[in-house]
Amino acid sequence: ASWISFELIDIDIKLKPYWLDESIVRGLKCPYCHCKTELVEEEEIYGAVIYGRKYRRCLEDSSHYVGCYRSPNHLSLGRLADDELRQRRMDAHEVLDALWTGLKPVFESRQKTYDVLSDLFEVPKEFFHIGMMDVAWCDYLINRIRQVYFKQ
Repeated sequence: ASWISFELIDIDIKLKPYWLDESIVRGLKCPYCHCKTELVEEEEIYGAVIYGRKYRRCLEDSSHYVGCYRSPNHLSLGRLADDELRQRRMDAHEVLDALWTGLKPVFESRQKTYDVLSDLFEVPKEFFHIGMMDVAWCDYLINRIRQVYFKQ
């Protein structure tokens, strides 16, 4: 696979400090100011119901938030993000999702895409999730996917 030829010299994505803090990974603590978060209704984030989910929001800075799964326990979809990181995550999803949903899919499913990339990047599967990525990691992923698969 062409991913194996990637040289991980641009950024070290093997271990992020926030992975070691379960409260950050679970959205219970803000990775920016390290204060606690609260579970809020979607209307408090967007002013209306758009996605039908709850959110974890920083108690100190309301612009730091993350969506939650639509399950009774409302687990967060990742760590909290600021405006810049939220945009980068959307950009990363657009490029990554094209690997399995595009006109010429490289992988047969979303799960296969994530499994292969987590193995090749040597990142534990539970952390190879765009909701766990920071800005630098999103940028790296976007650039590598474009270079290798879309020749940009």
